[in-house]
Amino acid sequence: MEQHPAASPDGRYLAFSVEEEDGTHIAELTLATGDIVSLTSGAVEDRYPVYNPDGEGIVFSSDRQGPSNLYQLNRADGSLTKLTDSLRDIFNPCVSADGEKIVFNAYQGMTYQVYSLDLEDSLAEAYDSSADELVFSAPELPIRSGVEVGELDKLGQLLPWAYDPRIDGAAAQAAYTTGGAFEALGYVTASDTLGDHRLIAQFGLVSISSLDDLDLDVGYYWMKNRFTLGGRVFTWKDYYLTSDGYFWERNSGGQLSYSYPLSETLRFDASVIAYEQAWNFTDGSTQDESRFIFGPMVSLVFDNTEWGGYHPLRGVRANLSYFRPTKAIGSDWEFNGLALDFRGYLKLLGTSSLATRIYSSHSFGGDPQDNFEYLGGAADLRGFGYTEFGGHNVSFLNMELRLPLIDRIDIGFIPGFIIGDIRGIGFMDLGMAWDNDAEVSVFSEEPYWHFDDLKGSLGVGIRWASLGLPIRLDWAWPWDGKDFKDAVFHFTLGWEF
Repeated sequence: MEQHPAASPDGRYLAFSVEEEDGTHIAELTLATGDIVSLTSGAVEDRYPVYNPDGEGIVFSSDRQGPSNLYQLNRADGSLTKLTDSLRDIFNPCVSADGEKIVFNAYQGMTYQVYSLDLEDSLAEAYDSSADELVFSAPELPIRSGVEVGELDKLGQLLPWAYDPRIDGAAAQAAYTTGGAFEALGYVTASDTLGDHRLIAQFGLVSISSLDDLDLDVGYYWMKNRFTLGGRVFTWKDYYLTSDGYFWERNSGGQLSYSYPLSETLRFDASVIAYEQAWNFTDGSTQDESRFIFGPMVSLVFDNTEWGGYHPLRGVRANLSYFRPTKAIGSDWEFNGLALDFRGYLKLLGTSSLATRIYSSHSFGGDPQDNFEYLGGAADLRGFGYTEFGGHNVSFLNMELRLPLIDRIDIGFIPGFIIGDIRGIGFMDLGMAWDNDAEVSVFSEEPYWHFDDLKGSLGVGIRWASLGLPIRLDWAWPWDGKDFKDAVFHFTLGWEF
């Protein structure tokens, strides 16, 4: 495989990296003849060549002494000069037009940064090439002959670009929790060559009892500039359990959105949402009801997390949003919706971590009486029934200590069968739901001090990614701040927060 091409200043040569059996080396193509020679060799990874402005040298990145650093090759005699000695890998060098500076990428602070180096301040240390058998003008590589290079008068021409979306991602996931509902979800993403346009399609099934439970969400996003413009149409159905029984709720509508990154970790989102909300009890005991909801939403989103194999190991993810449906623009429903979703991750020893989630949602003003949220079950408040609590306001806290237990066990007598990625957790959940007109009593002292409207649980769990399917097993003991009740078991298919 040939990669990272760079043209010489006089336009006569093309340097590139080529992957071979023993490593990746720098090679050079003479455009007039199609001849190719190898400039480096050995069990090394030489990449990202770039010519000096005078054409007499080639700067490239190599790991021949550990981390990838910058080296300069003298094309006249094949000698090497080491320019940097960094403990962090260095990539993508570029020499300034006056030949006095080099800029390059290096990984720092959980992201790739751009650095500048004055050549007069570089290490400029002669490198002994005998260790990796550097050769100059080696025999021609068996890549392609001059005839196979193609018509030389077409080299360097750009082909006309057209919007040609191709599928670049697809996945499927199933989720189930004891006492709750089955859900299957899949998505497909497509984008064009330059990434200016993106299509996202999500589809789901919230139960296996009826085709009426099919979900669909299709969106298009224009990403050519720093800001992103997008739109989507959707229809989603959910089931809830109340004191009067199960009822379903379907939301169908559309959204226009605008997103602008304020920095690498912070962005501003604004959108207009319009949808119809329909609901009824599953037994059809009441007449079907529906309501049209229309209003703007604004959000601030922060994310500087560093991910491990299955979840973030360190950093913060936070979303603060405000939603305002109003009758003045045609909405049947009017209220203020304010929500905060905060997730913090603290990396401990190895791949162990402490994960914290704080969620708080409040509905107030106008007509919040029908804007209910629900709490309870494996997704937020373990140890209690699925959507056992509800109200205009919901707040909950999840804290999990995540520990690796078994990385990998090979079953010798079954070729290819591996048991691994088994992790354990210890957790604490606290949460409460309340109405705007209710008197809230978080704690009570009668007959002893204990949680009142606040509910809590402590527990342990197992996480196992079997065949790519995330399995969660949780044992939660409801806890009132003093005493414990019998453990409640939750089985879930799906990723943790």
